Amino acid sequence: MTHEGAERPEAERGLGEMPEAIERVRGEETAPVPEPQYVSYLGFLVGSYVYGLPIQQLRAVARLDRLRRVPGAPPSVAGLVNLRGEIICALDTRTILGLGMPTLPDVPFLIVLRGFKDPTGLVVD
Repeated sequence: MTHEGAERPEAERGLGEMPEAIERVRGEETAPVPEPQYVSYLGFLVGSYVYGLPIQQLRAVARLDRLRRVPGAPPSVAGLVNLRGEIICALDTRTILGLGMPTLPDVPFLIVLRGFKDPTGLVVD
């Protein structure tokens, strides 16, 4: 026995809002999911460790055949490299990472990086 002018109890008022809430949640579930953005990496070895460098930071990879030491340079600077007429400061990755002096690999590589004021590269295995 209800009266038309009487107010509905609190529980009954919430029932009318339930379908609207369900539809809102369904709408959120069917919203388009953004495509994942993939980043490509260059993998390289330093000692027995594998490291990665985002391709966007890569400028060149070259075999390191001639490295000119710089007297008085800090230990982290391996030397200077002439790469196709451009002088590049080669950093000793092993020293920077605290891995110690290696038994030099047969063919070390130079990874030339983007985003530095002066041409800079990393000596890696």
